[in-house]
Amino acid sequence: MYHALWPAGLSPAEVDAHCRRDPQLADPGARRYALDAAVFDRQLEQLAHHAAPMAAQWDELARGRGAPRQAWITFDDGHASNHELALPLLRRRGLRAAFFITTDWIGAERFMTPAMLRALRDAGMLLGSHGCSHRYLSDLTTAELDRELRESKARLEELLGEEIPALALPGGRGDGRVRERARAAGYRYLFTSRVGLAPPEGDLLALPRVPIVNDQPEAFLSRLLAGETAELARMARGARRREFARRMLGNRIYDRLRGWVMRE
Repeated sequence: MYHALWPAGLSPAEVDAHCRRDPQLADPGARRYALDAAVFDRQLEQLAHHAAPMAAQWDELARGRGAPRQAWITFDDGHASNHELALPLLRRRGLRAAFFITTDWIGAERFMTPAMLRALRDAGMLLGSHGCSHRYLSDLTTAELDRELRESKARLEELLGEEIPALALPGGRGDGRVRERARAAGYRYLFTSRVGLAPPEGDLLALPRVPIVNDQPEAFLSRLLAGETAELARMARGARRREFARRMLGNRIYDRLRGWVMRE
């Protein structure tokens, strides 16, 4: 699971300046989920050599769940670097990715425009919804939740001229109610932020992912592709502890504390 990239070859000071100018990456918490484009390219090289390519259509996800070592590359939010930096690298490697778009941010500063989204579609990439506003879906009333699910889906379908059957949970926040309302809104695939690998017969409305962050060792992905899952298990345990804290504190207090820690 990726979010944004910064240009390759920047010094640490240049990375800091680049991110401070970016409305999305200025936040330290969000910046952790951005990656050097050169690191991303090296990861693509590993995926191209050691994993089966992801499906060309959403419905192949259901048919191909048992495919050995199939890797799904996903991006959340719709940052402009997905088009500017990630797309050329993906095309050069002959790889495909899925991009989950926060529709209220389309065309905002440093987010993709409708033309960029169509360019992704035309290049064979898959696109899905990430809600309208990036509000946590589990915090919303049922009426607000339905609006986020249905309006984001409808806008992307209008822009792209194709069905949007997949949703990634903003902030990974979801529950049984979100799942059922998503199903009712016409989604068949729901990607979470739960850390893990999707089992062959796993629930298509509760798909786990592996977060890629810039403070991970570069060898993490190569070890994972080699079948070494100890680091992934540690990440999953940490994610479960954070999820417990979120449930105890609530999203608002948890995010305030997390933001304070990240700024320290």
